[in-house]
Amino acid sequence: MNNKLRCLKILVLMLTIIVSPLFVKVASADTVFVNAQSKEPNLYIGNKDLPEITIGEEFNLSLLIKNDSIYTAKEVKITPVLDGATFESCEMMTTKDLISIVANKSETVDFKFRVSEKTKPGVYALQFKLAYRNMYKVYYGQSGDRVRTIYLKVVDTPGLPEVDVDTMKVEPQKVKAGQFADITLTVKNSGVQEAKEIELILNGLSASGFSIYNDSSSRTAESIAGGESTSFTYRLKADDSMSTGGHKLSYTVKFKDKFNREYSREADLYIAVLAKDDVSEDDDSKTVPKIIVTEYGTEPQVVNAGTEFELSLAFFNTSKLKTVRNIKISLGVNEKSNTSGNIFAPVNSSNTLFIDELNPQATAKRKMLFHAVNDAQPKTYNVIVNFEYEDKAGKEYTSTEEIGIRVIQKPRLEANTPKIPEKIMVGEFLPLEIEFYNMGRTTIYNLLVKVESENADVDTPSKYVGNFDSGRSEYFDTGITPTGEGEVSGTILYQFEDSTGEAMEVRQEFKLIAEAQAAPPENPNEPGGDINSGTGMTIDPGKPTMPGNPDLTEPKEQKPLFKRPLTWVGIAALLVLVIWFFYRRKKKNNALEDALIKELTLNE
Repeated sequence: MNNKLRCLKILVLMLTIIVSPLFVKVASADTVFVNAQSKEPNLYIGNKDLPEITIGEEFNLSLLIKNDSIYTAKEVKITPVLDGATFESCEMMTTKDLISIVANKSETVDFKFRVSEKTKPGVYALQFKLAYRNMYKVYYGQSGDRVRTIYLKVVDTPGLPEVDVDTMKVEPQKVKAGQFADITLTVKNSGVQEAKEIELILNGLSASGFSIYNDSSSRTAESIAGGESTSFTYRLKADDSMSTGGHKLSYTVKFKDKFNREYSREADLYIAVLAKDDVSEDDDSKTVPKIIVTEYGTEPQVVNAGTEFELSLAFFNTSKLKTVRNIKISLGVNEKSNTSGNIFAPVNSSNTLFIDELNPQATAKRKMLFHAVNDAQPKTYNVIVNFEYEDKAGKEYTSTEEIGIRVIQKPRLEANTPKIPEKIMVGEFLPLEIEFYNMGRTTIYNLLVKVESENADVDTPSKYVGNFDSGRSEYFDTGITPTGEGEVSGTILYQFEDSTGEAMEVRQEFKLIAEAQAAPPENPNEPGGDINSGTGMTIDPGKPTMPGNPDLTEPKEQKPLFKRPLTWVGIAALLVLVIWFFYRRKKKNNALEDALIKELTLNE
């Protein structure tokens, strides 16, 4: 009995060894190992233009979501990152869903936003979080780590209100010390939009100068429409101690636009005063003539350091009775340059003007050419205008005025030239390593670097740098991939603003030739064949990975058992074993039967 059991165990073991390769799948050459986690679609925002949007208005934003990979992205979600300070969503659902984005294709999603009224003009970044999965159901961006950024240029509403004092009327024209005068200021809105909550404040009032008689220095108006004006009148008293000449006051105008943003304007006023001891304007011997600067300007209006500019001046004799003559006018700046001394150096002349004679209430205009030194700091410089003159009797007078000249440093942005080969293959990625520097003496504002290309996809189309300080350098790593044969042209564009807010740009052009790829071999298992070459399988995005192991896919399709040579070898071996088993069993039974017969014969 033990021998039978032992034989049966041996038979079962041999059958298991022979038959198991026919029905059990093992990790062999027929099984494909795939790292499902690494098969991530590469999604990015393909918009190349810089959208221009207006403060306080709603706008539609269409995003081109591109899949720059060979893997399909599924269950794509795009969510804007909003802080409410700059951009606000105009939709109840801010997240947009896409069923899929096929490999090397793109889809468009639309958002509706609004720019906050508190936003100032400039270039702003807007981020979007992307979440998606690949064809093996591996998810990406669930923790918010797949973030893409675009940039939007915010501009002010056209026709903003522009409120300032337009005219001034003084009655009488010359105020006698110790007497009253009415000053009327006409405030005009030269803009298109309505101005709200206008307030005019008269500054410089004092007990020893002009003071307001039983009133406030502030005047208000509820609104002023575009192109309209309104007038405010003050009752002033000149102090008894005031001397003859022009006395300075100033004003401040405050107003709001339709978004309740506040603005203010300030300027000086001059009011002619006759001292108490001046018997009369008709008494030629007592009148003190005064020369003032009534107009001035530069060409160009804003002076660039290191350049020449023309200064225009208008001089006015305020006296209604006296003529002044032998007028010497000298200009100077108290501040000095670190290297060359004077901030403004006269060109082919001195800093002095001479006027023979200036009749009562007459104006003389002069022009002077200056050079602003290279290292002048960007600011407004006060220029002192000194007058020396005399009347017909030879009595000498002196007076001083101040004017302001604004100087800026011209931005100087330098950039290296990326290495561009003459030829590359279609579909081949060409990295662009861009380095740029601020070589000027002033900050560059709202710097945006963009790469634009014809006949090629740009990996990262733009980078917003913001304010770029003097002496600073920065890098921008991107690249292009030609999409077709022929010439590929591109531009590296640097857009920024100077200290005055003027938009400027620097362009770098490049060109190369894209050639067709070599034809792939017919056998996909050869090098350079299909992306699954050598695996013997075609990846089906709809099939899940093997249970318990996301890095294993199902093996390739097997041949039917009856078509495999190993099947027939196993069947033949099995038949041999069965025949051998029954043969042994019959032989053993015959031997037992012979032994039993022999034993019975002996017993008889």
